[in-house]
Amino acid sequence: ETLPEEVSGTAKPFGWELFRGSAAIARARGANPAYVISPGDKVAVQVWGAKTAEYVLTVDLQGNLFIPEVGPVSVAGIPQSELTSRISRAVARIYTNRVRVYTNLLNTQPIGVYVTGAVSKPGRYAGERTDSLLYYIGQAGGIDLKRGSFRDVRLLRGGREIEQIDLYRFLLRGELPTPQLRNNDTLVIGPLRATLTVGGAVRNAYIFEIGPRGATGQAVISMAEPLPDVSHVQIRGVRAGRPYNAYITIDQFRSARLVDGDTLVFQSDMVGDTIFVTVSGQESGPSSFAVPRGTMLSQVLDIVAVDPNTANTA
Repeated sequence: ETLPEEVSGTAKPFGWELFRGSAAIARARGANPAYVISPGDKVAVQVWGAKTAEYVLTVDLQGNLFIPEVGPVSVAGIPQSELTSRISRAVARIYTNRVRVYTNLLNTQPIGVYVTGAVSKPGRYAGERTDSLLYYIGQAGGIDLKRGSFRDVRLLRGGREIEQIDLYRFLLRGELPTPQLRNNDTLVIGPLRATLTVGGAVRNAYIFEIGPRGATGQAVISMAEPLPDVSHVQIRGVRAGRPYNAYITIDQFRSARLVDGDTLVFQSDMVGDTIFVTVSGQESGPSSFAVPRGTMLSQVLDIVAVDPNTANTA
């Protein structure tokens, strides 16, 4: 009778570990082929072959890299993956002999991003365009577990919503949106949604956020990942202002409608068709037998190998 209360008292919000270490708030390093070149970015350009030269250039306010003896090359707005080919074509127009080009994005223009809503330390935080949204949320102390939502992170630009991010997609499937942030963008952490508390025979025993209209049992199964031998689910909550209790099979649970405040306990409660019987003492054959449930003692004795000279089965 006390199992659901114990679950409620020990469960933590799903995703609570995300901002409790240095991994999520680490700076982005290394190449990002999708990064869009912007004014202020620094690029190393190496040319070899018929022409040999090395340059460290900055993208100007017009979005150009000015390459000596070649002239301005428009690069702003293209992904980093296209940078080498764009400059190679410009160089080839001047040096028609065999010339090769290599580029390397050295660093990007620093930006400041506002983080507000249900975070521990709202404010404006410095970073780079290549830094992930997790970095900026981590700088603000992470999502407040008592009042913040992991499923409602909004990116605003100029007061207009650009994207809404559900961090459950990252926590469950490793899918993290990578919007390229701009100076003075705002990340807003929305308020905590309706929740369910899940415990018992599951791989993910947490407090999960659900939508305002509740959730189906199948949606909870996909998040909680019950163990293979789960057969039943205990549901405790409130319906129409009155306490609600149910104990249903896992198949019935898939279509069940769940609401804010429900506590779910997944249980392995299936009765097997067979039982094990272990034999000790005077026997000369196997020591364990799998027999149908309800087998009589006399039936077991019929299959136990004994030496009649030393054992008395009567």
